[in-house]
Amino acid sequence: VNYGDNGADGSLEAGGSDIDAVAGTYKIIFNENALTYTVTAYTIGLVGDATVNGWNGPDMPLSYDPFTDTWRAQVKLNAGKIKFRQNNDWAVNYGDTGLDGKLDAGGDDIPVTAGTYRITMDLSDPNNMTYTLTKK
Repeated sequence: VNYGDNGADGSLEAGGSDIDAVAGTYKIIFNENALTYTVTAYTIGLVGDATVNGWNGPDMPLSYDPFTDTWRAQVKLNAGKIKFRQNNDWAVNYGDTGLDGKLDAGGDDIPVTAGTYRITMDLSDPNNMTYTLTKK
């Protein structure tokens, strides 16, 4: 069984037309019972005066790893502060108010020293979102 969207309206029909896509990272929700779907752009990146593009972005992108359900990047940062944001926009951003490795929605900026970092962000548990900054 395969489904497509004959009207490009989010409703699915068995054997329907292919769904057009543009390259990028997306969150796709498929409801098999209602035969509907949604496709939403979904990126996570770093912003801040420690990044190459400063506080106005565009963000330094993290890549999604489906095997570990985490977002990752290896980046070179300047001394300064960073935050994580979704879709290059301030509507959804994360900082670390307690500087304890736990992410807080709209939390405080995260200070970093200059260097190359392996960064991992884990959003899989909304009650315990975490990140690690490992300096190389």
